[in-house]
Amino acid sequence: GGKGRSPYLYTIELSVYSSISLLISMFATKNGRKSLSEEGGIFKHWTPLTIIPIAVRAMGGVLTALVHKHAGATRKGFALILGLILTGVTQSVIEGEPLSANELMAMVLVILSSYLHLSYPPMAVVM
Repeated sequence: GGKGRSPYLYTIELSVYSSISLLISMFATKNGRKSLSEEGGIFKHWTPLTIIPIAVRAMGGVLTALVHKHAGATRKGFALILGLILTGVTQSVIEGEPLSANELMAMVLVILSSYLHLSYPPMAVVM
């Protein structure tokens, strides 16, 4: 990390590519063409509050780009794994359903492997 192009430019590039992909899918699919021809078009059900999730996703994109630029691959991996664990636990709490045995076992293995990696990091190869 630390070198290369601007994380803000990277975020803009990703948003442009995503927008192009969405536009192509709107014209290429039956439901997409239908939504374009309806009264009000694709913005038919929008309210001023609709901007909130859009802004949150945009800020998340910028934050992700900054993490990719400044954090090492190992830290990014740990952050991703922790995010997945938090998402699973949060979803379980919100939905009121317990985690499955497979999810619990995966969580234990991830936490154990992370602990081992942090406690006993790989040795540098000397030549």
